[in-house]
Amino acid sequence: MIDIGQKLRKAYFTALDGNLTWDGAAVPVVDEKLDVQITDQDVYVIMTAQNEVDANNKSYWARECDIEMRIINRRKATNTKEVVEDVSNQVLTILFPTKNTVGISIDSPLSLTYSRLTNAEYDPLAQTEDGFVISKKLVFKNRITQ
Repeated sequence: MIDIGQKLRKAYFTALDGNLTWDGAAVPVVDEKLDVQITDQDVYVIMTAQNEVDANNKSYWARECDIEMRIINRRKATNTKEVVEDVSNQVLTILFPTKNTVGISIDSPLSLTYSRLTNAEYDPLAQTEDGFVISKKLVFKNRITQ
């Protein structure tokens, strides 16, 4: 059995990075590493929590893994859900282009058995020192076999 964490995050990052836009600009995708440049962005997607459980059987190693993403929108004036909803729609269209296909693939020797959205939730509008922040959390359940 090998650790699936980095390989699964890489699969999501590869599928989304460079493919999300808002108002004509690219929406950065980051893996829980906020650097100086990303905090200057109005809109970005960050991969946060990841939880894994064993799902082994007699034939193969398997893990079920929930991966959480947050779509963040920061504004100097009041904010709406429109931006995070638009980016969320793009994420879902890329990850699930049809009812029976998934838009990510994982490096060998691992195999993605299934991936699905299990939860979508808005965080309340929050006021910060320099404006307002609204975000939407997406949680995806994945089954990985080896």
